[in-house]
Amino acid sequence: MAKRLILSAALMGALLVAPVSAQSFGFGIHFGDQAEDFKPRMAMCYTDRQIREAIAARGYSKIYLNVPDSGVVQVKASRDGVTYLIKFDYCRDRIKDIQQLR
Repeated sequence: MAKRLILSAALMGALLVAPVSAQSFGFGIHFGDQAEDFKPRMAMCYTDRQIREAIAARGYSKIYLNVPDSGVVQVKASRDGVTYLIKFDYCRDRIKDIQQLR
């Protein structure tokens, strides 16, 4: 019982000392003036594997990822014999833009 009490006190002390913000816990609260700033973000952004699975679930294959930047990754993928360049927001699970390449 004493160990549990000491552990609880240490945890509370660590929480009080650490700087706290909603973003540090991954809640995705973001303030801005763009429409997408007001759309909720997921608690955790997708990994590369989850990005591939989300794109595949939309009917695409031959999925290649580029380097992610600020919550958006460029994805090259094919569907029905046509290749597309997709801008995918991997923190909101949505496609922002699609361009047909070939």
